[in-house]
Amino acid sequence: MLKSLHINIQGNPDLDFLDQNPEFRYLTPFKNMLLSYGPEESSRIFWAVYLMEHPNSSLYRIPREDRKQEIEDNYLEGEFPWEEDEIKDFSGEFMKLSLSKTQLLYKIWADKLDELSSYLAGLSFDKKTEAAEAFRIMEKMDKIWKAYFQAEQLVSDEDQKGELRGGGARSFRETRQA
Repeated sequence: MLKSLHINIQGNPDLDFLDQNPEFRYLTPFKNMLLSYGPEESSRIFWAVYLMEHPNSSLYRIPREDRKQEIEDNYLEGEFPWEEDEIKDFSGEFMKLSLSKTQLLYKIWADKLDELSSYLAGLSFDKKTEAAEAFRIMEKMDKIWKAYFQAEQLVSDEDQKGELRGGGARSFRETRQA
């Protein structure tokens, strides 16, 4: 299967995804989706997965379940099969090919922190065993948050440096400023 290519996603979710990001047309997992669903539905799936999973999505900082609901209510205007194997596989391939290794690491940390926060929020201090579990997790939160912020800083540093596409080279002035 394909390794990480880090294809930068561009465009407007109101317009066709593949017209704005044509590289995806020529990669096997996405070509198969295009054949199965057709251009219009494929575009909606691409954008839904981008809005849900990509750290550059403006919705990414919303908790996962709330993000799903926002996308279904306001972008898709209907339910979406997030948990179907085909969509999960597509989403995984999409992330592998559209994120740098640094962004992928950050996404893993962000997703796990979101899961942990949801789990922690569900624990009750009224129940002795749950209170002990909550305190145990909270004792480790400082280390977890530090690692998360380090991953976030790496992504920020990567974004600051910028990335040239198509084999371009920086000019002398750009090199001095970077």
